[in-house]
Amino acid sequence: MAAGGTAFVTYRAELWGGKALPDPASLASQAGAADGKEPGKESGQAVVSAKAMTRALRAKGLKARTVREFSGREPGSFLGYKGAAAGTRVRNGSTVTVRESAGPGVPEDTVGKPAAKVVDTLGDMGVPVRYKQVVVSGDSKVQEGQVAVTLSFVKFVLAE
Repeated sequence: MAAGGTAFVTYRAELWGGKALPDPASLASQAGAADGKEPGKESGQAVVSAKAMTRALRAKGLKARTVREFSGREPGSFLGYKGAAAGTRVRNGSTVTVRESAGPGVPEDTVGKPAAKVVDTLGDMGVPVRYKQVVVSGDSKVQEGQVAVTLSFVKFVLAE
């Protein structure tokens, strides 16, 4: 009985069996308690920066890699882990990919997707969408009703 209890306690303390990925909600509440402020809220979710999650991972002895993704969330916000969820156990020393919000924008994999789905995705981010009907060649991989080309407003602003 004592051996089972010891095994359970040492597992929960992450002395063996890998490390659990930090939960952003608990990190946000710790940050709020530390500075005496209410943690930031964004559409009902706690706002935690990707940098804070990276620091938490490194504090556990894990390696962290950050990838930026367009989203409707505030730039720099933690979006999640790539291929894992909070609380998932990973091997000691593993590299964990942290998804960081780059703010609203047009994702690179937009071309070729159904236009209706893209409008919903971009609309959720607050990105304006303009439709233009274009002619594509018969041997094009893009079919009718799919996005054939995207132009980011930012590119035009930078070019001026």
